[in-house]
Amino acid sequence: MAFSAADYNELARPRYGKTNPEKIDNPMWLAAISSGETAYEIRVQNDDTASGEGVGSALSSYREQTDGPVWTWQRFGRTTTRLPDGRLIHVGGEHEDWYDLDFCIYNDVVVEHPDGRCEIFGYPMDLFPPTDFHTATLVGETIWIVGNIGYRDLRRWGETQIFALHTRSLVMERVSSIDCPSWLHRHWAELISEREIVVGGGSLIELTGEGNELTRDNRACFVLDLATMAWRPVQQAGALVLGITGEDYDRFKSPRLGIANPERVDNPFWLVMAQRGLTPRRARDLFADHGREPSEEEYNSHKSLFRPVEEVVWTAAREDQAEVPLDDGSRLTLGGAYRDYGVNAIDNWIYSDAILLRPNGDMEFLLYPPELLPALHSLHVTRHEGRVLFSGTPDRTIAAHWPQFRSIVFELDLKTFALRRIGGTGNTPEDMLVGLGRPEPGAPSRLIFPLIRRWREDPVREAVLELPTETWSVRVVSPGGKH
Repeated sequence: MAFSAADYNELARPRYGKTNPEKIDNPMWLAAISSGETAYEIRVQNDDTASGEGVGSALSSYREQTDGPVWTWQRFGRTTTRLPDGRLIHVGGEHEDWYDLDFCIYNDVVVEHPDGRCEIFGYPMDLFPPTDFHTATLVGETIWIVGNIGYRDLRRWGETQIFALHTRSLVMERVSSIDCPSWLHRHWAELISEREIVVGGGSLIELTGEGNELTRDNRACFVLDLATMAWRPVQQAGALVLGITGEDYDRFKSPRLGIANPERVDNPFWLVMAQRGLTPRRARDLFADHGREPSEEEYNSHKSLFRPVEEVVWTAAREDQAEVPLDDGSRLTLGGAYRDYGVNAIDNWIYSDAILLRPNGDMEFLLYPPELLPALHSLHVTRHEGRVLFSGTPDRTIAAHWPQFRSIVFELDLKTFALRRIGGTGNTPEDMLVGLGRPEPGAPSRLIFPLIRRWREDPVREAVLELPTETWSVRVVSPGGKH
């Protein structure tokens, strides 16, 4: 995205709007949205990589330098709100961090139209300051923008920043509130009635008596009444948001292992968590269940057995799941892992259950005994001649009785969803399968799976599954050595 030197110097930097709002027709900014390039990539293409004066101050003055940050659409802490008319309203956000050459907190609003066209609107700094890690909640035709980290010199101590963005005019209105929780950011917000928003989680920044900033976790939920602009704390917001009582949360919150093949489970908490794609942290915020801090061993491990299962909060927000689309339009997802860091590591878990999503949106939860289906990682799905095979490697901590570093393979019964082990004791792949199986040309009853290669000098090997006898063998594809 190269421009002439004159155009680059005129267009590259952020600026505040002059009116409420000001539509800013800046071809470089629009090109940055289209290209998705970072500020540094734009600098390189325009021979502008010198350090800006004032970088690293974390103050708003650096943003206004003539050689300050370059405008970019690569941001975090930005919100996106979809309107009924199909428009997307993007608000603010931050690029990089305070020590970076292009650190910038933005106070613009970008309107993305259904046809892909974008419009950029700016605001005066004293009317709408640079805002990031806020929430945006649509109520009627107004987006309520709550919270902010912002630049250090623009924070208002003892307040919670609130703005009302009117979606027809895009006029921004600052709103005051009473009994607010303080300088809130990185939180979540949800509309619970026509006039009430509940917020929770995130962090609060406060000013100590000595004039120092103190950041602490927000471990409370608050309800903001939009009619009175008054806040009130709530002990548990789970019933308001999820329709789950605290008693049912305690009863149903954790993963568990099955006793049948499969065991079908009705769990109202799992259902609402899966339907809404919520993380364990959100549930803990809602039910004031902050758990205990993870030990150093737990913090440094992604393995499953370090925490008792009753201390873990169940979630469907996982990675590395095995997914099987079914002929009737249903979708089955098996296993997967939840992994997070810091205080959120208390809910790290490798799952050995399955979620069946029907075309009409109904969900079923299927559990399996651990001696049949241990917690698996490196999951792969192989479909061959109407059969569905899962392969994975048992997690060493929760499945110590399974062979370590050796994958196991199951077949899924598409009518009952029962699992059946392919092979048996002494008849497993020798080492870890690292991909799905493929039929061997000319031999459709034989599936070939790639095996892990631990060192570059190791030979390239494959595991061979003979389907009629369900027996395994290993063959060398190419000798070892540096390639």
